[in-house]
Amino acid sequence: MKRVVIVFLSLLVLSGCVATGASDFRTILVMGNDSASGAVARNNRIHTRVLNELSHVFDDHGFRVFDETTVTKDTHHQGRTRRSDAELIDMARSVRTPPIDTVALFTVYIDTARLRHTDKVTVRVSGRLLGAQDGSRQGNDSVSQTATIRPDCKGACRAEAVGKIGIILARDLGISLAGQLGAKVVFKRPSRKPFDEEDTGMMVGDISKALGDWQ
Repeated sequence: MKRVVIVFLSLLVLSGCVATGASDFRTILVMGNDSASGAVARNNRIHTRVLNELSHVFDDHGFRVFDETTVTKDTHHQGRTRRSDAELIDMARSVRTPPIDTVALFTVYIDTARLRHTDKVTVRVSGRLLGAQDGSRQGNDSVSQTATIRPDCKGACRAEAVGKIGIILARDLGISLAGQLGAKVVFKRPSRKPFDEEDTGMMVGDISKALGDWQ
């Protein structure tokens, strides 16, 4: 009887290890979808910062995250902007070593409302999880934040301000999506402080002109 109990407990431990490690080996490809009207193009800096932060979050949750540029270098889709969902899924399916389990698609939007002395800038990042092989829906979420930027914050100042907001939102979105995939690894990255006007020397600024070459 004692031996049976030991065997049973051992099986429970092993099953727990399998469950815990399941997410550790799920392969993820994070890809920007900029095909929607008003979406920030994938070849601008804020899009890149969001992509990098999302990748870091998935990695810290124990997933195997692969770089699109590296694993899809033999496809003709690489380097293009405004790619459709079908193109992105096709790229993910073309990866064989290793096969991709999940595609994390994200889109960045920026809206600016001009006021008399300031601009209200709203950054939104939406994300979806799709099964790479069967297209199954595995989760989705959307996060946003509004800040007030002073009109004289232009050029690099604006880009830095919006980039910081994008990173914060990417972190929050990544945590949500990783949780929906059933990640078992505790998130270990330090929390980033909220958007701080002092960091960029601005209140929130006129970024609409800067968005001209972002979109």
